Amino acid sequence: MSTLSPKRAEELLVLAANPNPASRTALFKDLSGTMLGTRTALSQAEAALMTSILQKLVSNIAEEVRMDLASSVAANTNAAPELVHLIINDKIDIAKIILNSNTFVPDADLIEVIHHKSTAHQLAIALRRNISMDVSDALVDTGNSEVIATLLNNKTAAIREATRDFLIDQAKSLDVYQRPMVRRDDLTAKQMLTLYGCIADTLKQELITRYCETYPELVEKLKMAPIKPLKKAQETSESAGNLTNAERVALTLQKEGQLTHDLLLKVLQSGEYMLFEAFYAQLAQLPLEKMRQILLNDQSDLLAISAKAIRLSGVQFIEMNSLLQQRKNPKKRLNSDEQYRMLRYFESLNNHSAVSTLLHWKNQDGADA
Repeated sequence: MSTLSPKRAEELLVLAANPNPASRTALFKDLSGTMLGTRTALSQAEAALMTSILQKLVSNIAEEVRMDLASSVAANTNAAPELVHLIINDKIDIAKIILNSNTFVPDADLIEVIHHKSTAHQLAIALRRNISMDVSDALVDTGNSEVIATLLNNKTAAIREATRDFLIDQAKSLDVYQRPMVRRDDLTAKQMLTLYGCIADTLKQELITRYCETYPELVEKLKMAPIKPLKKAQETSESAGNLTNAERVALTLQKEGQLTHDLLLKVLQSGEYMLFEAFYAQLAQLPLEKMRQILLNDQSDLLAISAKAIRLSGVQFIEMNSLLQQRKNPKKRLNSDEQYRMLRYFESLNNHSAVSTLLHWKNQDGADA
């Protein structure tokens, strides 16, 4: 392991402070070159110092220099991980050189990019080979239908069973998920049956053909007694003229991939409660009346289960719960102990169980925990 002397470290910091573009570019190339092929040669302190300097320099370095570095890293299996992290957080034209390659990137770094960078970054990650269940969950949590459809089309992506359950339920109102879901090879028998009941007729034969060897008995039954397509809840309501204006807005936003968790909280914060109810019902794929039962119920546990099922974060759930409690009783403020209890309960919930409970509520007359 190499050792960076205090004198050399001080020299590097002085060079980094030099405003001359040529000097900065030379230093950038020098440090990044040192970090290429030195995955284990640098000490933690050395890597931290060099990374800190590169982060300060990168915004002032010409794009072609950064692209050259990205190409070098993509072709080098021994590049320091800090260098990989720096590149994937750059603008997409540079980041995609790594994201589109087979370069190893830790899940934590990919999830950080999903949370903080652009949709283009998310799409590039959704196309990576052999992404893990945790990364897939983070992509689904974006709520962006284009990103999620891209993920579903990636047959090498590992997708948790509970997440597939959630997306199959979403496919009942989002046609864009149907074909990619049909073409996956990881559906359980129950998921295949559920999907068969809600997809377009043109896709049913494709689904049967794909799974005829995996679930031969089930496929044979489907051939002999085809399941009639389930009517989408929205179509049923629309044909009866029962959709409210808020529900129409929610349905349109979801079809366009714009119905996000942030938007849900924003309309609640602004006092647009009817829109909030409709948006929440659409995200949870529950009839509006059943969603109202949950929201009006004094048990915050029911709200926590529904929030976990639609993949709100802990922070988002606490904010939503606080706003709803204030709406019920403007004088009431949740104290820190109550908020902590609710957060602990929310974090203890399993997403798969929450989704199952939500589906159970959908088929009941009322919402019972």
